Amino acid sequence: MSRGARIADVARLAEVSVPTVSRVLNGSSGVRPETVARVMRAVKELDYRPKGVARTLISGSRSMIAVMASHLNRYGYAEVLAGIERAARDNDYAVTVCVIDSADGDAEGSIRRALSQEIAGVIVIDFDAQGERVIGRMPSSVPMIGVTGFDGRPGHVPYAVMDEHSGGRLVTEHLLDLGHGTVHHVTEPPFGRPSGRTAGWRAALEARGIEPPPTWTATFDPRSGYELGLELAHRDDVTAVFCATDIIAAAVLRAFRDAGVALPGGKSVAGFDDQPFSRFLSPALTTVEQDFQRLGWLAFRQLLHLRDGQSQPPDLVVRPALVVRESSARPRP
Repeated sequence: MSRGARIADVARLAEVSVPTVSRVLNGSSGVRPETVARVMRAVKELDYRPKGVARTLISGSRSMIAVMASHLNRYGYAEVLAGIERAARDNDYAVTVCVIDSADGDAEGSIRRALSQEIAGVIVIDFDAQGERVIGRMPSSVPMIGVTGFDGRPGHVPYAVMDEHSGGRLVTEHLLDLGHGTVHHVTEPPFGRPSGRTAGWRAALEARGIEPPPTWTATFDPRSGYELGLELAHRDDVTAVFCATDIIAAAVLRAFRDAGVALPGGKSVAGFDDQPFSRFLSPALTTVEQDFQRLGWLAFRQLLHLRDGQSQPPDLVVRPALVVRESSARPRP
């Protein structure tokens, strides 16, 4: 049986000293960025398993997993993390959270911080480009599960998937069934991969022979949703609006009200996520419920499957559900 890669092998391939490799993996400061990048490329190429990870996988003496995410304060990320923590607690595991470096940085620092701890595996919340970057650069020797709602995920990593595509279809079909001739769509900022929500919206329209109208893109600032809502309020051809998030939908509803649009009935608005505030808006928001905590729970169960040395588990999928409230209604004659 061939031995696994050693720290000396990493140092040799990266053309640095063993202490330099150690400093890089321990997250020490004072190492040049180009050296860090070279060391992390060698780690990935050799599938080097740092001592903490190797010792955990062999002996099972540690029961800690790392969750890597670029955001902790956004609804979906926080709920997935809550689900992971609940499942970990039920199985006597601890969770450490590593915040992924910003999109304009690289992934090596985030990976280095995660691997410097004695972990049994990693769950990456892959809702954005940062998560995708980490999954692409994590050494394959580390058990890893991805969590996403995107279409077009890579096949070499097991995923827990929120089927946003079917959620986008559900809410669009609901608005069409009410009698709206088409559904306009306000999207989130692009993440570099196809949005399942938008793809589902488009598929629902095309299935009815309707040419999808141009999309409108909001930023993460709710004010942009409000400003787009003011534009949409004065367009007679817009009777139904599907917003990519409940936050955008809340801003659009407020803009419609301020513009004198009768709600409900004058125009219909639907969101996505079913955040806790959605039922308390006026009118209460029609939206798509996503069980993010169950998604996190499933991701943890997949990681246990990998940690036990079993074959790669199949992707697990959570289906969202349509929640119909007051903000969607038949168009006025």
